[in-house]
Amino acid sequence: MIVLFPRNPDPHRFANKYKNLLSAVATGFQVYANNLQGFDQLLDPKTGFLPPYKEKKGYDFATWRLLVTQYEQRLLEDPVFQDKYPERYDTNCREVQAIYGTHPRVIDGKFNKIPKHIQKRIMASQEWIPWNDEMKHIFDSIPRLHRCIGVSVRTWQGAGDTNGLAAERAKTFNPQKYLDLIAKYEGKVEGIFFSFDHPQAEQLFKDVKIPKVQFKLPSLTPMQKAAVEAKILGSCGLLIGDHMSTYPEVAWWMGGCQADVLLV
Repeated sequence: MIVLFPRNPDPHRFANKYKNLLSAVATGFQVYANNLQGFDQLLDPKTGFLPPYKEKKGYDFATWRLLVTQYEQRLLEDPVFQDKYPERYDTNCREVQAIYGTHPRVIDGKFNKIPKHIQKRIMASQEWIPWNDEMKHIFDSIPRLHRCIGVSVRTWQGAGDTNGLAAERAKTFNPQKYLDLIAKYEGKVEGIFFSFDHPQAEQLFKDVKIPKVQFKLPSLTPMQKAAVEAKILGSCGLLIGDHMSTYPEVAWWMGGCQADVLLV
């Protein structure tokens, strides 16, 4: 049984940090990392991946610089890595600039629309995220759920708001759209896993007939919950999510881009 209390993972903050880190590493751009405070809960402190937080200025770009250096160094030193990812890391990345603009967020509602060679860079960049032992242990315990549906329900209630954006998105939340999609798979899949951004949303889906996929997990912070639930979602054979949310896309990447995707 899944025990995630309180049922309020932090998908907004986690997904934005994760997507911007991967985008920065994959393209070499100084993609704004959206204030990385809290992400240290997920990482091995011995790596020096995140610098000590002193002030906002200079902190947001420190991590991508470290990752770019590590990535380029491995390309130079590791022939196997060179063979696997033969395209050399162009820190100017002109082709990406032409596609996405001067400051692209490569992972931002694009999924398979991202060019294949950039997809490879993003997949490679995930190798450099130094999850701490607790997170690695949990991730390793999550099986492939090929015959299951993962559903990321975004109500946008209580999400970090920027210029009223979350409030506007909250007006579009329609649980019936999710329920209509889910109903099409009754009797066709073995189970369903829900990730909710607000505890009250769970009641809206209590009558779903597909058996719930459940795990027993240790007590986690909201940031940790968001990371674990994203990993579970991405491990499912089918992923259903909000078309305005980055969270299901981050989940898709964390699952190795193997899930089919339906957006509401």
